[in-house]
Amino acid sequence: MPATQGQALGTRRNRSNRSKRAHVTIDAATHDLSQWDERSWQCFYKGTPRGDVTLDEFEYCSYKRLVLLRQIDQCNARGFKGNITDGHIQKSSTEIYGPHSEFKYKEDSTSHHILRLAHCKTDALRRWFVQQESTLFHHRLRTHNVASKELLKHAGVEVTECTAEEMEERKNVLLMYKVRNQPLPTIYKVRFEMVLKLVQSRDVYLERGMAFVTQNHLTTIIMQRFKTHLMEQLELLAKVWAKVEQTENDRLVPFLNRVANKSILLTNKQASSSFTDTGDEVLPDHLDMLRNESYPLCMRVLHNKLRQTHHLKHFGRMQYGLFLKGIGLSLQNALVFWSSELTQNISHQKFEQGYAYNIRHNYGKEGKGQNYSPYGCHKIITTNAEDCVCPFKHYDRAHLTKLLKSEASHLEDYQIEEMHELNAGKHYQVSCRNFFEATHPKESEWPKSLRDDDDGAPFMHPNRYYKASRQILRHTKKADIEEKDFATKEDTMDTTEEE
Repeated sequence: MPATQGQALGTRRNRSNRSKRAHVTIDAATHDLSQWDERSWQCFYKGTPRGDVTLDEFEYCSYKRLVLLRQIDQCNARGFKGNITDGHIQKSSTEIYGPHSEFKYKEDSTSHHILRLAHCKTDALRRWFVQQESTLFHHRLRTHNVASKELLKHAGVEVTECTAEEMEERKNVLLMYKVRNQPLPTIYKVRFEMVLKLVQSRDVYLERGMAFVTQNHLTTIIMQRFKTHLMEQLELLAKVWAKVEQTENDRLVPFLNRVANKSILLTNKQASSSFTDTGDEVLPDHLDMLRNESYPLCMRVLHNKLRQTHHLKHFGRMQYGLFLKGIGLSLQNALVFWSSELTQNISHQKFEQGYAYNIRHNYGKEGKGQNYSPYGCHKIITTNAEDCVCPFKHYDRAHLTKLLKSEASHLEDYQIEEMHELNAGKHYQVSCRNFFEATHPKESEWPKSLRDDDDGAPFMHPNRYYKASRQILRHTKKADIEEKDFATKEDTMDTTEEE
């Protein structure tokens, strides 16, 4: 393992006669260390814990921190900021660690490094962990009396406070930092490389390679340095994960994998139970349900194959991946979903090297930054590539018949025969419309906008098919609720009349 992590998570067995319990090398110190110790959060956890803890302690302290990070994730997902986030984090900390609790040094450092190891394997896990830990770190900056200048010093950033003479000489240009009815704030000097985003947006004054910044700017610098440092450490761990799997495959690796799954996949599972289909983000655990309800036949085929074989050829991944992007699966969740499937056949390292880049590329985050659109029916029908399929075009008669009966068992033979005749005449999208009608409520129950659609637009593109399906299901669900409410009111009226 890298030097920065090797001491932290080395392992051994305690073979004494007094105790046969397994131990993990973490931290033997029992005394409280200085808040500026290199292993503290103020120093970005640059130092690693040392010594022994039992496996029970190892698991317990990491799970407690994971619960807190998942609470923070929910705050981030809801768009909470500032004091609202602080209040939720403080409340969660009290529930998890007890009243008037602040992370004890040992537990704070130990749990942070354990979760580092659990979240190093994939880019999606690393990004998730950095986001939640950064929010926790920012909360501590706001709620602790920590001098930003001192903290930056420990982060290796040289900060110099401007003298009164320097501020007087530049008072005209430094007025850009003055708030109405407030005195000019204290100004600091840092190398311009530390605030490139502020330089790009022209929000700071530059002179001879130095940027003149305020206290708020220092906080921005601190946060950026923390995120960069943490991501670098996670990437270092990812390079040696294979060695960890070899040496700890029967003991720590199963636990660390469970932690990683809980951090994102279980959060998604909780969210899937409250999926309201009114603009909620689509999550990986929604996809099986959405496949059964609203996928066109081509996407059902790809989803089934991916679930069964945990692999798709390049054009199949492009067709299905861009479709998922179009229905609302975010980049982070796309990486989680594809990683959970493909890594059942390949290593996490191979996924990162061979697949993750292409997924980010589809979302415009790599290469030239093009934001790719989902494939339409014409492209799918005319593409002659394995796994890029329109079943109505590419399947033979027997294969298509079997597929249709499995996906819509109530289809009559004459309906299937009609689809075959349409396919023979190359009317594949009309067959798709017939399949849509066979798997949805009757047309009289559709929203008026879809009933009046004579140009067949929903059946020219898989994502329009999906959107039309969700509209119909929302419409019929709303109608059912209204009908139940009306029936309840009638029953109430009947009971009143009888009385």
